[in-house]
Amino acid sequence: MEKNNWRQPPFCATLMGCLQGVFDYYGMNFSPAMVYGLTGHAFFINIHKEICPSGPYAWDHQFLYNLAENMGIRISESSFLTPETPKEICTAAVNRLTDSLESNNPCMITCLEHQLVKEMRDGEIRLIRPWEQEGDSQFSSLDTEDLSPCLEKAGFLIIGYFEKSDVQDNLGKNIHRALLQAEDLFKNPEKYHHEGYQSGFGAYEYWITALQKEKFDEHGHWWNGTVWAECRMRGAEFFEELIDRKANLDETALKSLAGIYRIISERLDEAKEKELEREKKIILLTEALEMEYEANFLIENMLHP
Repeated sequence: MEKNNWRQPPFCATLMGCLQGVFDYYGMNFSPAMVYGLTGHAFFINIHKEICPSGPYAWDHQFLYNLAENMGIRISESSFLTPETPKEICTAAVNRLTDSLESNNPCMITCLEHQLVKEMRDGEIRLIRPWEQEGDSQFSSLDTEDLSPCLEKAGFLIIGYFEKSDVQDNLGKNIHRALLQAEDLFKNPEKYHHEGYQSGFGAYEYWITALQKEKFDEHGHWWNGTVWAECRMRGAEFFEELIDRKANLDETALKSLAGIYRIISERLDEAKEKELEREKKIILLTEALEMEYEANFLIENMLHP
C-alpha cells in the first residue's frame, strides 16, 4: 500500500511540511507562505520556561486544524498513545490508519517529529523522513503490531488522519480568519499553550529569562530560533503574496507587516547561533519582541479600523 506521490517538504516546522504535502496531494493550490499564513502558524510562537526543544511541538493545535478545515482539509487524531496505553487502543488507531490509506487519504505520525506515512508494507508503517540527514528525531518505520519502541523513546505517539473537508471557503474569508487568529494568539495566549510554556508575547519573556540563567539549553535555544525564524519568514512572504494577489486590504499596512516579519525572522535567525554571546542573543530577542508588538498593532488596526 504505497503512495509515491505523497511528499513532505523539508520544512523545519514538520507539521507544516505534512500539511503542505497533503494540500499538494489533494491538488489545492497553496504556496508555503499561504499554508503557514492561512493556518496561523506564521504568527505563532511557543517557548518552554527552560527553552527545551519541545516548544515548536507542545501546544494546542486545534486552532490550526480549524483554519485548515476552512481551507479544504479536515484533520483528526487518535488518542494520545503512551507506553501505558492498552494494546487494543493502539491496534484500533493503527487499523484506522490502514482504513484511511486504503481510502487514499494521507496520515501523519506525531512522535518526536511530524511525519507523513509513506506506505504500509510487510507489517511496517513506513514513514517519510523530512530531512535527508540522519537524526534521532526521525523514524523510518514503525511495527504495526508493536509501537513500544517509538512509545518508549518519545513517551507518546499520535496518529493524524487527513481527509477533504466539506467546506473550502474563498480566499478572502480565509485571510480574514487568519488575521483574526493572529490577533488572538497574542491577545489570549493562555488558550494555546500548555503548563510550563508561554505563547505570544510571554514566549519571549520566558526565552529571555531562561537565557539570563547561569546555564540554559543551548540546543533548545538553537532549535526554537530555527523554527520560529522560519515561521516569521513565511509570515513576511504571506503578506507579500497578499499584495501580489491584490487582497482587499491596506497595501501600506501589508508592506509594513511584510517588512516587520522579515526583520523578526532575521533577528531570531541571528540570535539562535550557539557561538553568539549571551548578551547579544538577549538584545536580538528583545528587538524581535518589540517588532512583534508593532506587528500586532498593525494587524489590529487592519481588522478594526
